Amino acid sequence: MRPGEKINEVLLTEEESKHTKEFEEYFSIEPEFKFWDKSNDRGGKHLPEGFKYSSDENKKWLEAEDIKNLLKYRHNRGMKIIPYGHQWIDNNDIKEVVKVLKSDRLTQGPKIEEFEKAIAKYCNVKYAVAVSSGTSALYLAYVAAGIKSGMK
Repeated sequence: MRPGEKINEVLLTEEESKHTKEFEEYFSIEPEFKFWDKSNDRGGKHLPEGFKYSSDENKKWLEAEDIKNLLKYRHNRGMKIIPYGHQWIDNNDIKEVVKVLKSDRLTQGPKIEEFEKAIAKYCNVKYAVAVSSGTSALYLAYVAAGIKSGMK
């Protein structure tokens, strides 16, 4: 094991499981934002109270033969990739994106402010800032924490 390498990883926290549904091949963590349209419920079953999943709790590790069988199973059904995540984009989502695209404020309009307020509320903090990339988010986290170049 190398320094900084993870021994295990929490994949689904107990808090996240409160708004997560289990499907046959994946979990779907659903947002709790007021603007999230719950009328498009896609089924799935709710997780039991207190459920969490982390890699150190996994009792069945895949052997090479298991992986070959999984790939063969998916290939035989026309599935070309093993999904890590899956998004749902419905007609309402498309309609909202088109409204923003047609507006005068593509990058810093009212939807960004609405998103920032929803994230701040979800995180129970006063402010949240939307940025254009993970790199920008990490940079701002360093600035907010007072971390400067050369610090250890």
